Amino acid sequence: MTLDQAPVGAVATIGPIDAAPAMLRRLAELGVRTGEAVTPLHATAGGGRLLAVGDTRVALARDVLRRIEVVAP
Repeated sequence: MTLDQAPVGAVATIGPIDAAPAMLRRLAELGVRTGEAVTPLHATAGGGRLLAVGDTRVALARDVLRRIEVVAP
């Protein structure tokens, strides 16, 4: 399942990310990296999502969310 399909409020663990190296670095800077636990909070305008990553909140666009695989713990 990809991160755009993860249920709101359900904790998921990030798996493989299909992205260019520059995007992988930026996501890592935001705390979104393989093995991290994230919780989708709610949808944003345009289909993106607000995510809880540790104590941080991060908004990602739908096309980015579709590149991130997740697994339920």
